[in-house]
Amino acid sequence: MTRRLDLGAYLALTDEALSRTARTGFADPGRNEGKREATTNGAALQALLSRNREIARTFIDWRRSVVPNSADEIYSDAVTLGHIANLGITSGGLFRAWAYECPAVGGGAVPVNRISTEMLRLAERCARMQDAGEEQQRATIAEAEWEIGIGPLHPFYDACGRVSRYFSTLLSLRTGTALPLYDSRSDYMDAATAGLSAFTDYRNRRLTIRL
Repeated sequence: MTRRLDLGAYLALTDEALSRTARTGFADPGRNEGKREATTNGAALQALLSRNREIARTFIDWRRSVVPNSADEIYSDAVTLGHIANLGITSGGLFRAWAYECPAVGGGAVPVNRISTEMLRLAERCARMQDAGEEQQRATIAEAEWEIGIGPLHPFYDACGRVSRYFSTLLSLRTGTALPLYDSRSDYMDAATAGLSAFTDYRNRRLTIRL
């Protein structure tokens, strides 16, 4: 059974369920050397997150009806959402500048100098799904969310989780597929760290939302 939500409510609900930064007002620097703290914390940071989410909602709502002409255009969508999610929050660049240890593949990840190339390859896979069946579309969207959020790509300086979900929401709306309702960060992270196949299965079980 599916539920109907508007786009803004869906993005807010997902952030509240999964984003520690959105819930607590404090960004997690993790173990990444060279990653600076957020420019603000607490209620001020939460206000910025809310503002940026509304900008992301506007962008997604605009782009949802656009059929991309190329992988470059899909790449641009992902990069734009990366910029939007981090507006006024981080003092670093767009992409990470450190070696990421992916918890789902035993530590290995895409090297810094390969991020743009691998982002474009992901965009190419997303471009090919436009004419695919719904099962393949769901699998590709899950891959994009996983790769950006917690998988070996994990490209952005910060907010990979939020960007991954904003981007997968845009892809879902373009293809007319249902969206997942996430209500447990621990369940989400358990599935994501178990690998792409486990995450895809988990995400498919949560597909209960139509916008």
